[in-house]
Amino acid sequence: MYIQARFNVETCSVHFVLRILQISSAQSLGGGERHLADLANGLVARGHVVHVALRPRSSLIAELKSVSRKNVITLPLRNSLDVKSARELSRLVSKNNIQIVHAHMARDYPLAAYAVRGNPRSRLIDAPCSVPLESAAPDNAFEGGARYRGVSGSRLTASGR
Repeated sequence: MYIQARFNVETCSVHFVLRILQISSAQSLGGGERHLADLANGLVARGHVVHVALRPRSSLIAELKSVSRKNVITLPLRNSLDVKSARELSRLVSKNNIQIVHAHMARDYPLAAYAVRGNPRSRLIDAPCSVPLESAAPDNAFEGGARYRGVSGSRLTASGR
């Protein structure tokens, strides 16, 4: 797995850089989309590499002030059976060595699972961000595919295979 780290001489600490893909097929800006924007901007501010997949003309694009425009892609993300978008997400994950894929809407979970399934070094986070770790779905939520434990606040935790 590709791992990037930065060493801070002043504090003698190591900061591991994560490569994260955020996915949202939302058509309008609401609380969940505001959360995605805050999360993505905050992760970039902490030194992580963030990519975001959105629908064309999404109002979220303007909210991603810290995310590099080259890391924001638009896909149809029409529904949970959008094979074209799923394949494109899989290529994006592979090409950019994405380590964590975070789907924000239920209809995006199967697309994200497909993208991770073809990239064994990636992990899927698809639990709603407000769900405590104890309430997250079991490790085999996507039989034979991606696994997740959940998200708690700003701490991302993904299970191994």
